[in-house]
Amino acid sequence: MFDKTGTLTCGKPTVTKAILYVPKKTCSFKFFTTIAGIAERNSEHPLGAAIKNFAELVSIAPFTNVAFCSHSMKEYDQLANPYS
Repeated sequence: MFDKTGTLTCGKPTVTKAILYVPKKTCSFKFFTTIAGIAERNSEHPLGAAIKNFAELVSIAPFTNVAFCSHSMKEYDQLANPYS
């Protein structure tokens, strides 16, 4: 498949390289990718899934599933503006 720029692509995003710009004693690469993977573990977005998949390859801990639910923007709008 070709993307909007005309580049040939498989249509599934992947992380091929990640660089952490902090001192290693502040935060290790494996720790950072573990946190990123945990944050994205239930993401429904393709980029979130790419981050999670990359983190699973290099992280220090396996990711376990937790309860997750998705809400539409309409539901958030109703909560934010109950009288509209």
